[in-house]
Amino acid sequence: GGVIFTWEVSEGFDSLYQTYKEVLRAEEWRFADTYPIEKRKVEYVVPRIILYHYAQKEGISGCILAKDGHNRPIIAGHQIDISITHSHEKCVVYIHDSRRVGIDLEKIQQKIVAIGEKFLVETEKKLLGDSPLLHTLAWSIKEAAFKLVGQKGLSLKKQVYVLAYTHHT
Repeated sequence: GGVIFTWEVSEGFDSLYQTYKEVLRAEEWRFADTYPIEKRKVEYVVPRIILYHYAQKEGISGCILAKDGHNRPIIAGHQIDISITHSHEKCVVYIHDSRRVGIDLEKIQQKIVAIGEKFLVETEKKLLGDSPLLHTLAWSIKEAAFKLVGQKGLSLKKQVYVLAYTHHT
């Protein structure tokens, strides 16, 4: 089955290192520390810490987060699939033991409506109107699909469509 982990990241890189230094391999900490931006360092280590705890709980050894030829995250040497998303101070990791997965998380912001024409076709723009919520949902759907497919060159505008939505109150 699948499991989704959410981490509200409030720790800095040094704090994460002090707390979890035994969890990750030394080369992972060293590689993360090469990023010039603190946020990127944290975004690199948090999914790996989550994966470590998942593997411990499931009794799986040798789980190393890597990238495939399309830059999609994979768990090297295992059939387990993983998708990772970061938005502001949140990190979400979706792990499934038998299916490909894709996940995306975005903060709802007005500015996404202005860039809608970069990822929406006319029928989608009409369907979504000028709602930042609906534009954000459409972007997240398309981004999650992109991560699921994991293929370079996939066009969110030309190949991934939002055909309908249902509003529940």
